[in-house]
Amino acid sequence: MEGTSRGQLSLIVLKGLAYFLLGEKKMLFRRKGWLRKEFDDKLFEKANELRDIWMNQKLLIEKSFDPSAEIMSQAKISEAKYFFLFKEVKNRNISIRK
Repeated sequence: MEGTSRGQLSLIVLKGLAYFLLGEKKMLFRRKGWLRKEFDDKLFEKANELRDIWMNQKLLIEKSFDPSAEIMSQAKISEAKYFFLFKEVKNRNISIRK
């Protein structure tokens, strides 16, 4: 296997092992789709939860007369966490499936 990197080779070995353990290729993809849907749902819920936390902290800062540095930093951290998950949701093309 000339021209393949170590990472590609390990991926090929892992796929072969998965095919062997699961019996056939179709089963692997069904399970993969099911797991992806489950984790996509969890990711979407967590992103919404973090958005609510960030918005609450943002509202608290706006209504505060003199917000402390700790509250400001917590709001920035919450914003960063939300946008990190938001980017992942966009990359995975997750939408509300109801």
